[in-house]
Amino acid sequence: RCHGRANTQAMPDKTSSLRESAISEGEASTEEAEKAPEDIAPLFFSSKTQEIFECVADSDVTPENPHKIIPKDKILADYKNRAAISDFHPIKQRMLE
Repeated sequence: RCHGRANTQAMPDKTSSLRESAISEGEASTEEAEKAPEDIAPLFFSSKTQEIFECVADSDVTPENPHKIIPKDKILADYKNRAAISDFHPIKQRMLE
């Protein structure tokens, strides 16, 4: 989890299928699945980002283990190393606050 905190929730390439799976299993209503706490924002992670942060969809991130904690210092290092192509770029300002 991230976004104002030092954690990030990895969003696998198949986010919608995981959400639909959770809903179909009765684990969450549509409203609960769509609404996240204010300090969490969904991010799309490219395959490369998933590899870098060891949060590969269907391997490291699964319906049974849907979250991955990524330390803030690793996110900031990704900004330095990959700049605008970092998948964390959309939340850069929130991370720097």
